[in-house]
Amino acid sequence: MLLPDKNKATKRKTSIKKRDLNPEYNERFEFELSVEEARRRHLSVSVKNSKASFRSSDLIGQVQIELAQIDLASGVTEWFDLKQEAE
Repeated sequence: MLLPDKNKATKRKTSIKKRDLNPEYNERFEFELSVEEARRRHLSVSVKNSKASFRSSDLIGQVQIELAQIDLASGVTEWFDLKQEAE
């Protein structure tokens, strides 16, 4: 999700990986906004473990990435440490 907005236009989801103890996600998300606008935003990433119930999911961790600190033109392939709560 792109912050500070919390609406459907700024939210993206990866595909669900079922019955996989080591899921890999190699997905790309694109947002319709200028580079200048992107640099004023944060990307909030949440990792959840879905249970059998459709209504509940356990938050494994989350991270907020300050887009002003990233070279948006060339992209980034990097690991980010998850926290229990966004900082």
